Amino acid sequence: MKPTPRAAAVSPPKRTVEQIAAALRATGGVVAHTAKKLKLDVRTLNRHVARHPELHELLDQLREDMLDQAQSRIAAIIRKPSHPDHAKVAMFILRTLGRKRGFVERHELVGPKEGDTTAGPVKVQFYLPEQEKDDG
Repeated sequence: MKPTPRAAAVSPPKRTVEQIAAALRATGGVVAHTAKKLKLDVRTLNRHVARHPELHELLDQLREDMLDQAQSRIAAIIRKPSHPDHAKVAMFILRTLGRKRGFVERHELVGPKEGDTTAGPVKVQFYLPEQEKDDG
């Protein structure tokens, strides 16, 4: 009995650096969306990016652009106290940038009440830096 011939493995078409760069631009540098657009596995796309410095630089630049856009949006919200997300944005800024000025957020796991076998709630405390007093 003759062995049955195996089907030849079909590899996806090769993508050029230009095709990958165009897809990265079209998706704003979101790698998962780019891979889907190119019909590639995310790991394959990441290997392409790692192998080609121009793709790596492009992806870095697209991510920097995304950060700039997000930062601009946060700045716009914080300047408008009537915005519905103002308080959330203010807390985000304090949690991230406020550390330089002494803002601290602490999470403490509060133990269960006696006889309770479930974990207790989390207690969150915020500490603002002491305001400097004017001696004049």
